[in-house]
Amino acid sequence: MAYYTRETLPDQPVLGARRPTINEYFLSSYTMSIYSGCEFACPYCDGWAYNPRSFSDVVRIPLELPKRLKADLMSVDRGDLVSITALSDPYQPVEQNYRLTRHVLQVFAEFGQPCLLLVKGLGVLDDIPLLQKIHERSLAVVMTTLLTVDRHMAERLEGKAPHRPCAWIC
Repeated sequence: MAYYTRETLPDQPVLGARRPTINEYFLSSYTMSIYSGCEFACPYCDGWAYNPRSFSDVVRIPLELPKRLKADLMSVDRGDLVSITALSDPYQPVEQNYRLTRHVLQVFAEFGQPCLLLVKGLGVLDDIPLLQKIHERSLAVVMTTLLTVDRHMAERLEGKAPHRPCAWIC
């Protein structure tokens, strides 16, 4: 289990700067991360490039994120898709305690803001009703990866990420 640390966000927007063109990987105009660090420790994750020593050992928790997101969304076009990036899984184990991803999704639902989540964590299943609510007002997309259907190979490739059976994905 990782060490959790609550942190105050720097005085800057929680959304990445609006891209002049759609991000080809995330299909979005804006990107954001919920947590910094990821307990799943997938060896191929880009997150290691940003914080290699403690990426999977320390998860930073920005408790004021939902409030700051509300302020940012005041100046975002309702048609712009916001992606919650894969640098830190929004449904890693820390989410069970802090529910920041759920609070962020509640903000998206309130604003009718389209969103995309790239996840491995199975906690996303608990938020399906909230994602449906967002989708009714705008758009909600959930993406996951399926590297292999071989459980033993998946354990080596995907660190501590939960096994996602093909039946769940398909």
